Amino acid sequence: MTKYFVFDTETGGLKTKTSLLSVYGILVDSNFNELTDDRVDFKIKPNNGVYKIDIAALKVNAIDLLKHDQVAKPLAQVQTEFRDWVCRCVWSKEKIIPVGHGVDFDINFAEEYLMADWQSYFERRHIDTASVALFLQQAGWLPKDLSCSLASSGVFGAAGSCNT
Repeated sequence: MTKYFVFDTETGGLKTKTSLLSVYGILVDSNFNELTDDRVDFKIKPNNGVYKIDIAALKVNAIDLLKHDQVAKPLAQVQTEFRDWVCRCVWSKEKIIPVGHGVDFDINFAEEYLMADWQSYFERRHIDTASVALFLQQAGWLPKDLSCSLASSGVFGAAGSCNT
């Protein structure tokens, strides 16, 4: 059975040298049926308590770092809990396919912060919903003026486009 990990991250900036602040996602099958009630939903703080952030990133993701820190778990704890979740989800030799909007970015942070051996559990191939939506617009199957960007406000891409 094909399994997909549909997920997103929030970070302290665009480079992996900034802090991973949250990761959330679900495991689904090829019919988009959720395969477990056990969802990924982690708020994360650095083990040493010192966040590496770009102030512009916090304006985009709207995270209040003081409130976030009150509920966030230390990265080391999240790493353990995430690995446990992945091991519960891998019940065959078939790897999980990552899915997300601009998912390369999320995968880079997940490999850097959550699982150095990410490739042991997750496929190299992935599905980027931003690219799929752009293709569908270019092919005429989605309206050209439909906003399918995470940044429809124009912060990362032009409003009304599928660019991220």
